[in-house]
Amino acid sequence: MRDPWSARMIEPSPVDLVEENLVDGCAGWSAWAEAEVHRTGELAWTITPFRFPLFNVVLRARLRSDGLESSLAAAVAPYRQRDLPFAWWVTPSTRPAGLGERLEACGLVHAGGMAGMAADLSALRTDVRDPAGLAIEEVTGEDGLERWCAVQGEVHGLPDVAAGPFFRLHAALGLDAGSGRPWRLFLGSLRGRAVATSASFHGREAVALTSIATRREARGRGIAAAMSLYSLLRARAAGCGYATACASPAAEPLLRRLGFTRRCQLDLFLSDSPGP
Repeated sequence: MRDPWSARMIEPSPVDLVEENLVDGCAGWSAWAEAEVHRTGELAWTITPFRFPLFNVVLRARLRSDGLESSLAAAVAPYRQRDLPFAWWVTPSTRPAGLGERLEACGLVHAGGMAGMAADLSALRTDVRDPAGLAIEEVTGEDGLERWCAVQGEVHGLPDVAAGPFFRLHAALGLDAGSGRPWRLFLGSLRGRAVATSASFHGREAVALTSIATRREARGRGIAAAMSLYSLLRARAAGCGYATACASPAAEPLLRRLGFTRRCQLDLFLSDSPGP
């Protein structure tokens, strides 16, 4: 199949779009009063009071090789000083090369890799079967958000210490029905029971597809594909031309069927005291 990206001069590149949405999506947490978001030429990172590593994340690092040890010590100091578990993303633009090995030498643990994927929404595959009885709605109030968070928490094993902050974070990102919100949440239900979620972050150059989750009893019916496609079609109707995703190995085949292609590798490292 022809790669639509190779037929045009796309700036930024698909890899740039993946990384840009990863950083900008979390930078939007600045709307949440309980989070700090910091961005410099060398680092982009978040920190919260909560002992959950995915709230305390180094999103981007472009460090000099000379003086690297002191730079790493300074980067992790805010987390160490508050005794907070934290995470660190290593992406294609991470500098210097081989930083993941240095992080492991500092005691961080490689928690796994994800595929950075991208799609041209004009070439999106829409031949996805409609699961019988599935109703999809956009989350626009706290009741819907509670149900959305419940699905996320159950599917991804969100610990109790993170459940309340997770709800407050997404409430702070905005739940009104206006069109200006960068984050949009979607909830799928069967016979009135919430069984699936998806979300989209509308970045500067592309939309990011995220938060795909389906409860165990509803799997195997094509619901995850339907939720993904619904989010992407809404983004395309809003004028978005391109999409990105950070896909787990389990999610990658699904996104390929929709028209995404793998563009890069993203590796997640966790601190030596990751907390719950």
